Amino acid sequence: MQGKRRVLAVSVIGVMLSIAATPAQAGFSEWLRSLTSGSGVSTGQGSAGGSSSGDTNTGPTVYYIDPVNGSDNELGTSPEGAWKSLGNIASRSAAGDTIVILEFDEALNDTTWPERVYRSLAIRQFGFTWSFAEERQIGRFANGDFWVLGPVTIVGITPASTNEDGRTRHGSMIDPPGGSSAQGYDSAMPYNKYDASLNVALGVSPDKPVDLPGPCSLVSTKSVAEGGQIPQIITAAVLTVLQTAPPAGAFRPGYSDPDKTIRHNASQLDYALLKSLPAVPETPSLETMERSFERPWLDHQGGWTGRIHHPIENMPDYGREVATRIGEGALMLHLDYPVEQKAPLLHSYVQLGIDLHAIAVNGGHWNWNNDGGHAGGRKWPILFAGLMLNDEAMKAIGATSGDYLYEAGYGPGSCPPDYIHFGEDDQTFCVTQADVDITNGPKFKPDSRDSQKIPYTVDDIGLPEWGVRHATHPQYSNKWLPTLYRAVAGPPFNGLALPALLMDAKELWNHDAFFDYTDRYMAFSAPGGEYSGYWRSMSPFTANMWDAYRAQCGPIWSGIETDPDPEPDPGDGGDPGDGGDPDPPEPDPIVDEPPYVELLEPQDGQVVSGTVLFRIEATDAEESPGELVVEVGIDYAVWLHAAYNASNGLYEAEWDSTDLGDGQQHIIIAGATDNAPEQNTTVIDPINVIIQPTQSMHVASVMVFQAYSGFMGRSIQAAVTVVDQAGNPVIGAVVTGAFDGGAPMEATATTGWRGLAILAGPQGWASLSTSTFTVTDVSHPDYAYRPDDNVVNSGSL
Repeated sequence: MQGKRRVLAVSVIGVMLSIAATPAQAGFSEWLRSLTSGSGVSTGQGSAGGSSSGDTNTGPTVYYIDPVNGSDNELGTSPEGAWKSLGNIASRSAAGDTIVILEFDEALNDTTWPERVYRSLAIRQFGFTWSFAEERQIGRFANGDFWVLGPVTIVGITPASTNEDGRTRHGSMIDPPGGSSAQGYDSAMPYNKYDASLNVALGVSPDKPVDLPGPCSLVSTKSVAEGGQIPQIITAAVLTVLQTAPPAGAFRPGYSDPDKTIRHNASQLDYALLKSLPAVPETPSLETMERSFERPWLDHQGGWTGRIHHPIENMPDYGREVATRIGEGALMLHLDYPVEQKAPLLHSYVQLGIDLHAIAVNGGHWNWNNDGGHAGGRKWPILFAGLMLNDEAMKAIGATSGDYLYEAGYGPGSCPPDYIHFGEDDQTFCVTQADVDITNGPKFKPDSRDSQKIPYTVDDIGLPEWGVRHATHPQYSNKWLPTLYRAVAGPPFNGLALPALLMDAKELWNHDAFFDYTDRYMAFSAPGGEYSGYWRSMSPFTANMWDAYRAQCGPIWSGIETDPDPEPDPGDGGDPGDGGDPDPPEPDPIVDEPPYVELLEPQDGQVVSGTVLFRIEATDAEESPGELVVEVGIDYAVWLHAAYNASNGLYEAEWDSTDLGDGQQHIIIAGATDNAPEQNTTVIDPINVIIQPTQSMHVASVMVFQAYSGFMGRSIQAAVTVVDQAGNPVIGAVVTGAFDGGAPMEATATTGWRGLAILAGPQGWASLSTSTFTVTDVSHPDYAYRPDDNVVNSGSL
């Protein structure tokens, strides 16, 4: 300490001489800056930065932070004299100075970081630690997520991704795209195929580092302890690697966007677009809502299985709650908080919109298609971020969604190939003549669990309505109010429509039916209304905001319907109901009843591989067995004819899935058409199957030879070797083939431990004529036979 005091005394003298020549207004902070950068005071510059010399400050200074061993009473200019917290930085350093973080502690993340150059050997956030091979420049985006200047070599990620007892967990992916069911997070994740090549974190160590040379997003996850859970992930965080340091206030590029160009900054946010409305009853705290959006939402996996990716600590699980939370966050931003108090929530909410947009335009245009209560809410954050940042691409998301479905000859049941699906758009519509026709004809197929199945009539044309899968399957829509999932998907709509109306974004949304149906839904489910028993909203806060402020946001749909005699709904899965139309219109009479169809195999969600056998039960009162035309469709693109099997009375078709990608999810439908003049057709609800990785095998060699058997007896035999795709012998494969030549015959044998099968051919005393053995088939329960990969198919003697 004596030595330090002597150095300080020398420095103070030098600084005092310097101050004598400075303007009088130079205060204590300027004096302190001169003190910590003057001659005789160690700056510890090394590789991290520069230092001045002499008695005046001529360059940036390096300061050190050590939350574990540091002290805020030190000078902060050496590792030994490091500060403990970031508190001194604002007052005792200047822009351009470098701050070296010696021991990164998550407590640092709770403090605003002054605009400086920061360097560290590691970053910690949300329970994750990313460790680097050498000190790297780091920084934070507007929402608090971290970036690191590349190229960077990562030598450790905690929690560590390991393989224990055959299960890999805590995985990390780079730039996960939208729309793919393959994932590298957890091998025990149900329904979403684990691809080890996508997990860059497995076994990472100083001896097995991960080199990230260019711009990318590293998405790291922490798994649930038990496998096979929904969700399977506890939490997630994103580390972005950049080539150049972004400006202060930059927003993070979307984690699904391969282009990490910095396009947005908090300085662009137009706060004038936000209202300042008085709070309503049931308003949650601003802190609660900030916590709901501070961590990244993993939503790059499409369909209902996407909920398995949703991190428990980051976001809600089920789509109904996802949409509800999005609505709550949106409306909180329009309350009368000071703008500085809104900023943390606003930054996180805008970041969510950036991420969702990156997913949608990078393979995820089917991610949020109409499917019960799974897919709502994702459109508004994209539009909101576009408005707040004046980003034309995000504001234009409505141009390829919503009413875009009806352009260029497309429509429900025939979506444009580049149409971007959003649940609330796909499920809301205004009734047209096409809806009347399809629900009064043989294709009308509402959910079998609906106790009433009510088609639309010409009097309903123009009615804003809801259909569980209307964009893709309009025949499933049912006018009956308590139709399954109406009270699941609809309750969050008020929290999505109202903020769009408050910001005059209805035209940008490009789907008026959504707003009109929400008006209708909120009217017939209002307290005291005819359907007040219906689930009106998942959030009392958003419902109260609707009641308080909807009237000031333009015309309300005027054709509100009520039912004078509602019947109670028995309910399904806990969903309350309000009854249906007491006098439903009778459907047009159908002379010939449509066929009954049921897909027996495979089942919904089944994992399949190799050749998939479809078994369909299809009957019709007017048709004899086997007379129906039965078809199976895969992804609405490939159609297979199912043949009648008289032995079991089922229709069967085979689908070769061996060349399809592992873990892919495919939509399967089946339908039957009778021979009546009206050609009645029945189509089942689609199911999903997942492709399991299939090992393949092929013939590597065929050798035909003579073998002695008994006194002077000889026989022709064939030795066939079967190997897998890696060239390893396949044991237990049944090889079938035929000998021709002197005495033609068929033969079968099973491969042994070397993948070798010996097949016995014809016998004879005399010298036999030329004989050839040809392989006709190879079968194994665990391998797919690929004859096109055979090295040879036959051999001769």
